Amino acid sequence: MIETVSDAESRQHTLGFNFNAGRLPAPIATGPRIDWKRFFFSGVYTLGSSRNNTAGDLSLSPTGDQADEWGPANNDIRHRFNLSMTSQVLKNSTFGLNLNRTSGAPYNIKTGLDDNGDLVFNDRPVDVGRNSARADGQFNLNGNFQYTFLIGKRTSTLPPGIIIRNNNGQFAVEQFQFDNTKYRLTFYVNAQNITNHGNYTNFNGTMTSPLFGQPTSVQGMRKIDVGLNFNF
Repeated sequence: MIETVSDAESRQHTLGFNFNAGRLPAPIATGPRIDWKRFFFSGVYTLGSSRNNTAGDLSLSPTGDQADEWGPANNDIRHRFNLSMTSQVLKNSTFGLNLNRTSGAPYNIKTGLDDNGDLVFNDRPVDVGRNSARADGQFNLNGNFQYTFLIGKRTSTLPPGIIIRNNNGQFAVEQFQFDNTKYRLTFYVNAQNITNHGNYTNFNGTMTSPLFGQPTSVQGMRKIDVGLNFNF
């Protein structure tokens, strides 16, 4: 029998940096077909530490002392980096890339035996803390492209639209003029994990297993979607 009490603790520290550069125009009725200024970049980097002394409500300490369980939390990802680029260099088109990179998540090392005789097979080697091992990091490069063909003209002019821009906390409302296109045919391509990088997960931490230290699954293989949208 296991008695559950609310005596676990956790601590988390996070330091983040972000940047934005460039500016994409709102949709406009007129303008150059190619404009190299239509670029926008953004990035976020986060350095963090998340520690606790339990792996869950029914998680038992192999030593019987909860203080011995202090270690990285299951979601303790030390480094997270995201970089995005969006371009409208070619009029009526949008091209974007998004890169995500994270360091490895922790996992627990277990002997695979009931070393302390408590009938629970969660024992760790001597002097090995909880979640002391690290899995491989994760990497993803995603992209998208779309181009819109403008077909026909409306008999009446649409009212102007508005866009709200955030410039370092200062919000500004601007108007822009829609074009009078009657129909729009949009061709698009969305690609996930362009490099087909294998992101391995669920690392085996049981020392008696032949798969010790190895991942048991992989996720996020390359996927490409191609399609057409018709608006009227």
